[in-house]
Amino acid sequence: MVELAAATAMAQRESLAGRVRDELALAGLPIVAADMSPHLRQSGAEVRVDKLADCHAPVRVEWRTDRALQEMFQRVAMAEQVDAPVFRHYQVVVETMLQTMTEILTAAGFTVRGSTNDFAPLTLEILDGPRGASPWSSR
Repeated sequence: MVELAAATAMAQRESLAGRVRDELALAGLPIVAADMSPHLRQSGAEVRVDKLADCHAPVRVEWRTDRALQEMFQRVAMAEQVDAPVFRHYQVVVETMLQTMTEILTAAGFTVRGSTNDFAPLTLEILDGPRGASPWSSR
């Protein structure tokens, strides 16, 4: 049976996710609403909270490319054409943005790691955040 996280844990995760979104937005990155319709979804950082009690990480961050690149990548991936130029280009774009977000969040005091979830390999896992304001700010 799947056990959901307690309300207090969910409140902490939501707070952490909000701080991650704020930090990425302060850096100038577009933020995608996690519950937005896939048909309306834009490109940018998507921050999600894991609702399971036993999860890989409380908060995950993904980079959403433009829909055109996403669709071309999905087409070649479904056809197992891993040598197609768009396959490699998509990987480079996403991996570069994940590295950039890792550096931004780490500099701001967050504990970040690459995905440990085989079902979500191209994501970041946010384990914790700074206590108080970001170390670089005077807010």
